[in-house]
Amino acid sequence: VNREFERITRTSRDQIIGRKILELFPEIESVGLLAVYRQVLETGTHHMLEFYYPSLDVWVAVRVYAVDEGLGVYFWDITEKRKAET
Repeated sequence: VNREFERITRTSRDQIIGRKILELFPEIESVGLLAVYRQVLETGTHHMLEFYYPSLDVWVAVRVYAVDEGLGVYFWDITEKRKAET
């Protein structure tokens, strides 16, 4: 958990570590992120997606890739980029 993830999700590292992702962010299932996590774990490939997370009112770009310990996941706040596109 890095500072950008803390900023985007408005949670601290201490609030996140050791908890289930769905417990903290239940909407990730509806935006397809869990399916991407599963696909990357099964195939060992990488994936990038963008989605809107309603409860945080933020657009996020996510890169997911396989690592020895499981998954590497990077989040970027792309809200301003999306606003500029409309």
